[in-house]
Amino acid sequence: MITLIRIIPLIGILLLSSSSKTKKKVITPFPVDSLILYMKEVGIKHIDIVLRQAKLETYYFSSPIFRNNHNLFGMRLAKNRKTTAVGESETYAVYTDWKSSVKDYYLWQIRTPKMLDRYKNNYYAFLKIRHYSTKDRYYRVLKQVPLTKSEIELNELQRKHQNMKRKNKKQEVDEKKYFEKINFVAPATRGETTKINLLSGCSVFTHVTTTFCNTRTFTRTFT
Repeated sequence: MITLIRIIPLIGILLLSSSSKTKKKVITPFPVDSLILYMKEVGIKHIDIVLRQAKLETYYFSSPIFRNNHNLFGMRLAKNRKTTAVGESETYAVYTDWKSSVKDYYLWQIRTPKMLDRYKNNYYAFLKIRHYSTKDRYYRVLKQVPLTKSEIELNELQRKHQNMKRKNKKQEVDEKKYFEKINFVAPATRGETTKINLLSGCSVFTHVTTTFCNTRTFTRTFT
């Protein structure tokens, strides 16, 4: 009886330890929204396709290469260009975090800016010419990788925001060029100096009456 009393607790401990070992490791979902926003911040082009690449290369952010190397895009260690990788493991580049992986993809992407611009309307062709993968099946599968509605909406929202920023910046430049007033001192006849306001970007007047930018007429009167 005493022996049974001693054995039963031991069996319970063994059962608990074995059940804890069989528990599956909980994997925290990867923040895809943060990835989209950071790719915008870094300057990645064609984010919708690059996001598909990240999903395909990491098997939806669950592969050992991603978990261990923080490698989002299956990048190899670069030897002929600038890189953010800190090493190599299992023939793939190793990064300190996933953001470093994004930065490295950006460095790879902008290495051939003329080619990137040439294929701005066909990024799949750009990837193929840059030999991202030597297998045609890779590009067929890549096109079929789905994006969620929220991912598409966030990408479109960021795209509109970027376009709005560019438009506003261009408008500010135009306004500065054509409507910013500066003080211009022009020598007048008879040794006098006449001080007037000119619109920057317009030609200097040489006559008594001059039209600037086809919008305003300035008249200089001599005394």
